[in-house]
Amino acid sequence: MHRTDGLRRGGLLALWGAMFLAAGPGTAHAQSTSGQNECCLVLLIPVGARSIALGGTLTARATPESVFRNPAGLADLPQSGFFVHHGEQEFQSTADAFSLLLTLGHVGVLGLSYELFDHGEIETTDSNNQTTGVLAWRDHLGLLSLGVKVGVGFSAGISYKLFHSRIDCSGACEGLQVASTTNGLDFGVRYQPPALKALELGASVLNAPLGVGVKEGGARDPLPTRIHMGVTYEALHQFQAGDAISLWLSGELTDRWRSPHSPQPAFGAELGVQDIVFLRAGYVTGEGLGTGGAVGIGLHYESITLSLGKPFANTSLDPDTQPYQVSFGVRF
Repeated sequence: MHRTDGLRRGGLLALWGAMFLAAGPGTAHAQSTSGQNECCLVLLIPVGARSIALGGTLTARATPESVFRNPAGLADLPQSGFFVHHGEQEFQSTADAFSLLLTLGHVGVLGLSYELFDHGEIETTDSNNQTTGVLAWRDHLGLLSLGVKVGVGFSAGISYKLFHSRIDCSGACEGLQVASTTNGLDFGVRYQPPALKALELGASVLNAPLGVGVKEGGARDPLPTRIHMGVTYEALHQFQAGDAISLWLSGELTDRWRSPHSPQPAFGAELGVQDIVFLRAGYVTGEGLGTGGAVGIGLHYESITLSLGKPFANTSLDPDTQPYQVSFGVRF
C-alpha cells in the first residue's frame, strides 16, 4: 500500500464523519469553552421515527423512544414491548437500534437497548491506484435503562450507556485502525400534574461522562453532554367530551452542559385520531444537519405500532441523500 495515499484516505473517512456529526442538532459549536473538542457526536442524533418527525420534542412524553431522550418517560409505559428502529442518515450512513422494555409492576420499567451506527467503507489504494484494503467505520452503543415512579405525577429515570467506536481494516492498511470506548449516564425527571392531565413537563441530561472520554489525537475528549427541557400540552381536550381526536403541541430547549449560553428551540405537533392514526410534524431551529422541518405518520393497531419520520435538513452538504427513520414495535 502507498502509505501517504492510505493516510489521506483514512483522513477523508475521519473528515467525512466529522462533517456529518459536527453539523448535527445541538452541535453548532465544535468545542467547549475550555477549547476541548467533544467526542462521540453521533450520540446527538435522535433515534426513532416519532422523535425525528416531532423535531426531537419527546423529553416530556412517555414513549418507548424515551430510552434515547429522557429515561423518566419509561416509567409510565403501560406494557412491556420490543421496538426496532432503522434510519438512513446523511452521507450514506445507517443507524439500527432495538429496545427491550419490561414493566416492573407498578414500580416502573427496565430497558435494554443497543444501537449500531454504520458509517460505511472507504478503499485504500497504492501508488498505481490499485485497491489494497478497505476501512470500515462503525459505532456501537449499549444502554441499560430504568424508569420509576417516585410520587403522584412524578417519575425519574436513569440510563447507563457504553459507547464503542472503531475503524477496522481489511487488507493492507495496517496502522489506520482506530478503537476507543467510553461510558456515561442519561438521567431525567418527568411530571404530569394530576389535576391537569393535558400538561406534561420533562427535563433530562444526556451523555453525562463517567470516564475521561475518548482519546482523539492524543487528547481525552469529553462526551457531548446536553440539557433538554420540554413541555407538551393536549390542546383539544377543552373542546370535546371524549378523546377521539387529540392534538399534542410540544416545545423543547436544548443546550450544552459545559457552556449553556445558546439554547436551541424545537417544536412539534402530533394529531391523533382514535388513538390509531397519528400525523406528526416538527421543526428544529438553526442551520446544519438535524435542523429544519420534519413530518411523519404513525399507526397503532392493538399491540402493533409502526411509524415513519422524514426530516428536511437545512443543509446542502449531502444533497443526494434522502434520510428517514422507520420504527416498529410489539407490546406484550
